[in-house]
Amino acid sequence: MILCHIVVICCRYPSHDQLQIIYSTYLMPVLRQQLAGHSVWNNQSRVHALASSMIQLYDQIRSKFTVDQYSHYQFTPRDLTAWVVGLLRYNLAGGQRDSSPETVMMIWAHEAIRLFRDRLVGEETCTQFDNILVTIIRNDWSVNVIDTLASMYQVLFTLKLCTHTLLTALF
Repeated sequence: MILCHIVVICCRYPSHDQLQIIYSTYLMPVLRQQLAGHSVWNNQSRVHALASSMIQLYDQIRSKFTVDQYSHYQFTPRDLTAWVVGLLRYNLAGGQRDSSPETVMMIWAHEAIRLFRDRLVGEETCTQFDNILVTIIRNDWSVNVIDTLASMYQVLFTLKLCTHTLLTALF
C-alpha cells in the first residue's frame, strides 16, 4: 500500500561544463570577500581557471581511485563544495601583499590534500595523488608551491617512516 505513494527521482552528477559554472560561481564570492583588490584573484577568468583546475583534479581522482579499490573512495561534487568552503577557514588576504597567486594556491593545494589525499590508502596511491596535484599546479599555474608543501608534508612522512622503522626493529 505504501509503495504506491513513493516517488523515486534519480539525478546524475553534473557534467564537466556544469561543474565549471557551479564552482566558478561558488569561488567568486569566496575570493572577492577576502581578496577584493588583488590583481590576480579579482579577475573572473583567473577564478574560472581555478575552478577548472579543481574540476580537473576531481575528475582525475575519480577515474584513478574508485570504489572498486576501496569503498571509501567515493568522490562526489560534495567534495568540491567542501573544498570551496574549506577556503573560508583561511586568511586569504595574506596573499594580498604580493601579486602572485602563490599564497592562495598553497592553501588551495593544502585543502585538496586534506580532502582527497588523506582518504587514500598506502604510499603508492598517495604518490599517485601527489603526481596528479603537482602536474595540475605546474601546468595550470606555473607557481612554486610544491617545495613548500613537500616540506610541510615531509615532516609527517618522516615521522611515519621513523615509527614504521622503530616498530619493525622492535618486532
